[in-house]
Amino acid sequence: MLTDEHKKIIDNLLKKVPNEELAEYIYSKYKEEFRIRNSCFQDIQKSPKKIKKQEGFVYFLKEHSGKIKIGKTKNLNKRIFHLGIKFPIEPVLIHSFKTTDITRSEKELHEKYKKYRLNGEWFNIPKKELEKIKTSYQ
Repeated sequence: MLTDEHKKIIDNLLKKVPNEELAEYIYSKYKEEFRIRNSCFQDIQKSPKKIKKQEGFVYFLKEHSGKIKIGKTKNLNKRIFHLGIKFPIEPVLIHSFKTTDITRSEKELHEKYKKYRLNGEWFNIPKKELEKIKTSYQ
């Protein structure tokens, strides 16, 4: 515990010793402790943020060239409407299902179908696989 006596000693020392010298002395004496604290602080900053579970829909949308988008949304109708605006020919909803954790569900599907990935959320999934999707995810 820092007492009043300790504070007086520190104040007197700060008046007599240049800041640079004092900082160098303190650092040399306690550099291992500083290194450990900095390391712990950096680990905390780098730790992954927890993603809150969100209920919603995972969907499979087919655009005119046959590419399939595997996406997630909290509001399926609104999402399809907005995607439809972006394409010259309106995409077709192949399948969707409700889930309690849209981020996890979408991520699992992206992993499962990664061999068919074209770019980002776009896949070239064969018709046979699409039929399985319709029956597997309800």
